[in-house]
Amino acid sequence: MNNCYKKYNQKYDWLIFCDMDEFLYLKNYTNIKNYLKEPKFDKCKLIRLNLLYQTDNNQLYYNNKTLLKRFPKVNLNIKNSSYRIKTIIRGSIKGLKIIHVHYLSKIKGCNGFGNMVNKEVNSIPDVVDLNYFYFRHYAFKSTEEFINKIKRGDAVCGLTKKNMLHKIGVYFKYNTINLRKIYFIQNRTGLNLTSYLKNKQK
Repeated sequence: MNNCYKKYNQKYDWLIFCDMDEFLYLKNYTNIKNYLKEPKFDKCKLIRLNLLYQTDNNQLYYNNKTLLKRFPKVNLNIKNSSYRIKTIIRGSIKGLKIIHVHYLSKIKGCNGFGNMVNKEVNSIPDVVDLNYFYFRHYAFKSTEEFINKIKRGDAVCGLTKKNMLHKIGVYFKYNTINLRKIYFIQNRTGLNLTSYLKNKQK
């Protein structure tokens, strides 16, 4: 990310670092360029927007429809979110050091309304009106797609039982737990989810 910013920050007015399963929702804009050209952002170096998980919408299997139609429900529990914000970064910031995709060096920014936020970027953001703008994170999709995703492993932790169980814990943190999903995951992964079964059977 630092290499990318160094290479392109003079070429572009704004840069966004986001994942392929994250989409920016802007209620009153059909073009992100019109949003970023608003005068309210003239003195803003960073725009901090909430990052929210779209739930699995209790869909067990994949079906060939758009993400918007398949997973319309968002989990609004921001306080429990591990990934609280994503940032739109203005180009030509001198000395910018990107530490992590979810926070940068100690540069203050503004929220989606253009109001300055008197906190460091890696702190919990102000909760804004989510009717207007936020990043939609389609981290799970259907249960079937979620399982296929975790069985591939990841670049940081690889494919381990511990990492898979951790990801299943995150999945159940943001989605409804039911016996159908628990048995489905057990059968597809071979993992023992006894702790979840006990909780559901109480």
